[in-house]
Amino acid sequence: MAKKVLVDTCYWIGLFYERDRHHKAAQKLEGEISRQEILIPWPTMFEFVDTRLARRREDSLRFRRFVERENVELISDVPYRPQAIEGVFGNPGGNFSLTDFMLRSMIEDVSLSVNALVTSNNRDFFDVCAKHDVELLGLE
Repeated sequence: MAKKVLVDTCYWIGLFYERDRHHKAAQKLEGEISRQEILIPWPTMFEFVDTRLARRREDSLRFRRFVERENVELISDVPYRPQAIEGVFGNPGGNFSLTDFMLRSMIEDVSLSVNALVTSNNRDFFDVCAKHDVELLGLE
């Protein structure tokens, strides 16, 4: 049975940008996660698909082909916005980005049934992944 793998922005950056320090690790993971059910949160799309990628036509088309695969689901951020906003602005000692709070909320959402998270920020997700038995597929 395929795992549901939630993918953080850093994976795409590592995979598509050869000079990124996570490039080799992202390439190594590509074969493994491409056989799984891939969950791509919209906030990570906003972070990755920027002007720099848009100017690299071949890469932007390659990413589009990836996103349009049958085993890929784009996850709306709408249900997670209130919790993420509160997490960022209601916690003066917090150190997570808005996108990280959204990912954490998605991991906590039992209806998504996330089995694994691909990220380079293991420290930011270790607690929530351990609590919900989500495997960390780190890029480090």
